[in-house]
Amino acid sequence: MYAEVQQTDLDQWKLSFPEALGVAKHNLPRDGRCFKLRKRVWHYEGIDAFNSSAILMTEVIERLRKKGDAVAFAPNWRTLLITGADDEEGLAELAREATRQFYRPNRLSGVALRLRQGKWEDYLPAPGSRTFYLFKRLQVTSFVDACWYRSEALEAQPGKPVLRPFLLWDNPRISSIRYAAEWRQEEPTFLPRAEMIALFIPLDEHNTKWVAMAKWEHVERIVGHLLERQPGYPELYMVTGFPTPEEIKRIGFRT
Repeated sequence: MYAEVQQTDLDQWKLSFPEALGVAKHNLPRDGRCFKLRKRVWHYEGIDAFNSSAILMTEVIERLRKKGDAVAFAPNWRTLLITGADDEEGLAELAREATRQFYRPNRLSGVALRLRQGKWEDYLPAPGSRTFYLFKRLQVTSFVDACWYRSEALEAQPGKPVLRPFLLWDNPRISSIRYAAEWRQEEPTFLPRAEMIALFIPLDEHNTKWVAMAKWEHVERIVGHLLERQPGYPELYMVTGFPTPEEIKRIGFRT
């Protein structure tokens, strides 16, 4: 059994969110008896459908036997997986199991996290490592999911700018995955924060021309004044105009 806690509940209880979170963490087990080691990956095996919430047990997780900082996936409500950042075989096993669990019901997140000094932060293995592609593929898929849900919410609000799907290049043969936000002239748009931005101008009613594409940071340096950060997740920016021909030339094709 569980109940969702809304802001109205917190107001009635006269609790802030950090205070409520502290109570919830206090109610979690204080030892590692529910963590079971399979091969090189720790699995949390609690008694309810919210095993992923054990990711809040940072002090217990830090004490688990592993090589290096803890790296974790919570791919669905029922699953929490952990290995060590310095364990190449463990990371490979973690990625395989996280991928398998991510496509089960109640999907949660494909973003790996690393525990540093008691705090979780987004994690990817080093580019070129054997596990980088597997981790990044899950991360990108999760981000695409989040944008899709956000897009549905925006579509329910008449007059809101469009949140377009990503341009995605996924080539398992060479273990490469890249993605770009699509910025079109003469169309009010939200841009999700992506690796790259691709710019298009209309040719006629049905056709567009691809005029530039570059890494996000490069585009932001040139036309950052046209991007307004929006609250919420995933990270979104509302465009307030379109680059000039001179700015487009400076952006160029730099992928």
